[in-house]
Amino acid sequence: FPYTPLFRSLYFAIPDYLQSEIEHIPLKAGIIIVHTQYDYLRCEVIRSPEENGRHKITDTEYKKLMHLGAMRIWGLKSKLQKALSRAD
Repeated sequence: FPYTPLFRSLYFAIPDYLQSEIEHIPLKAGIIIVHTQYDYLRCEVIRSPEENGRHKITDTEYKKLMHLGAMRIWGLKSKLQKALSRAD
């Protein structure tokens, strides 16, 4: 999988009923199993991720991540507004 130096570690959180499929998750990634019990969720770390070094994020990388996050938020807000206007 594309493992970028920007991330120190990577976790996959999966529901407990998919626990038998963890062989499809890359070995570098950590695994969190989410158990549903009554009205709450319980999380269990069953594998810790490999550390990807100590990359110091630059100002340029930080600004790009903020820009991408803002674009995603605006896209989601736009979809929500369209859905709400159709419901009226």
